[in-house]
Amino acid sequence: MDGYLEVYHHDSVHGKTVGPHTVGNLLVHDTWGAHQRMAFARKNIQELNHVSPEAWEQPESYIRVVHSVFPNLSISAILGGQCLVGFIFPGDNSATTVTRQLILSSEVPTTTEERAAVETFSQMTLQAVRDEDYALVATVQGALRSGANESFLIGRNEPAVQHYHWEIEKLFNASRGD
Repeated sequence: MDGYLEVYHHDSVHGKTVGPHTVGNLLVHDTWGAHQRMAFARKNIQELNHVSPEAWEQPESYIRVVHSVFPNLSISAILGGQCLVGFIFPGDNSATTVTRQLILSSEVPTTTEERAAVETFSQMTLQAVRDEDYALVATVQGALRSGANESFLIGRNEPAVQHYHWEIEKLFNASRGD
């Protein structure tokens, strides 16, 4: 789930997919128990500098909101009425997971252009997650398994990742009776 809980990697990892559209160092984070919400800016947010707040319309044109339902569900509202729903399940062993993603659309695409837009979004999402995120995760996991480090620091720019791991720690400690 860590990859769905921060955005600073968008510029470096997703230079051709997500990165050109999002601001990776601007994030608002809220929690409700173990659950979370993140909102971050799209690159066009500066357009709002020239519009009075009373005239702001369609906030999804300027921000993205990701809701994380603990422990394994992510709901990301995207521009154009698209929604990415991701489920991450345990795999066959502690080093693997299974990801299921759904692309939802607020309207049934009826025209050729609408269907093409949904397909383009779907393919971009697949490329960003499978080819960019998960390819990088495989190298990170390999480094972690090497035993070269005894600890792993989660930075201040990762409040949602921190919160997620604190919630896992609470469950682990509760199961041990701590």
